[in-house]
Amino acid sequence: MKCSSCRKSFKRRHHYNPSYIAWTCSGRIKEKEKCTIKYIKDEEISKLRVAAYCRVSTDTEEQASSYEMQIEHYTNYIKNNPKW
Repeated sequence: MKCSSCRKSFKRRHHYNPSYIAWTCSGRIKEKEKCTIKYIKDEEISKLRVAAYCRVSTDTEEQASSYEMQIEHYTNYIKNNPKW
């Protein structure tokens, strides 16, 4: 898993008082001022990040309609899955 701020890897850390598991960016651990991401709690990691890829092969009107239908289909498909 890579940090969206500095592209470094995350490290799993156990925090105390209160006790919880969180993933901290290794870039922030080394150089705090270079990364804006503090941590992500472990329970948030289970949510998947999903992206759809839609495309058409020509620039015709019917292809544009196909592209719009793909976007609508995958947008609804992703929204209807609570784990994404």
